[in-house]
Amino acid sequence: MTRPERPSVGEVRKFWERQAGQLHEFRTAPTTGYYREDEQRIIRNSLPSPGGCRVLKLDLWNEVKNTDILSWLSGEGAITHAVDISYRLAHDARA
Repeated sequence: MTRPERPSVGEVRKFWERQAGQLHEFRTAPTTGYYREDEQRIIRNSLPSPGGCRVLKLDLWNEVKNTDILSWLSGEGAITHAVDISYRLAHDARA
């Protein structure tokens, strides 16, 4: 049995660039506020205070299209870093 050939990094990046262009925004969806509050609750229950903590986010879809939790963490005093394979999502999250 042979293994399927793995896609190249370039092919994976092209795939995610296409996906980034097709993703819908959910910031105004009724459930987004609930989801954001739930993320905040989980973080608050896990950390005494986000202030001074270093946070690395490896997927920026939520920052661009949904809850924008990194901005909240930054506002709480956390030092935030982020990476995404999609240049488009990384650019939009930075903006």
